[in-house]
Amino acid sequence: MAFESVVLTFLACIAVFYFILNYHRRQSSIKTVNSLPGPKTFPLIGSALTFLQRSPDEILDTLTELVEKYSTPLRLWMGNKLYIIINKPDQIQTILQNSHCLDKSVIYTLFEPVFGKGLLTAPASIWTEQRKMIAPSINTIMLQKFFGIFIEQSIILTDKLEKVGLNGNEVFFLQHITECTLTNAFASKKL
Repeated sequence: MAFESVVLTFLACIAVFYFILNYHRRQSSIKTVNSLPGPKTFPLIGSALTFLQRSPDEILDTLTELVEKYSTPLRLWMGNKLYIIINKPDQIQTILQNSHCLDKSVIYTLFEPVFGKGLLTAPASIWTEQRKMIAPSINTIMLQKFFGIFIEQSIILTDKLEKVGLNGNEVFFLQHITECTLTNAFASKKL
């Protein structure tokens, strides 16, 4: 019994020491991050109450509301995890061009039901490999050739979504977007 008490006390001391050391190391970063706009945070749980017991669709709706309410970049603490949310093209470009920002966090699993398993939700290894293959074909001259097809298929997609949504039914975007993407791909293959 005495040995177990000593070991447990020792482990508790190490844990407290680690927490204090880590806290002091991160204090200046935390102060900077907390100057960003964002929802109210609570000790230990951050803003997790905002998303408690919600479906992935409801979580995405809540994120959209937060982006509309606060200017970006905005901070979001989920426990001890920090998420910086952006939605402006110049901010997105800065992040996408930074090689240190390629690894996706667990939060991207929320996007899979909406976007499927594509480049947006792919891990960094797949994303960089696929991007290297795609990059040469995505340039201004090449895209101008396909612009007419993209416009035509976008109009068809919006017409379909409008018809489906008029009934008040729930719309599953993935099926329609996949169909539109495949049609774009096959139509552009003919050029």
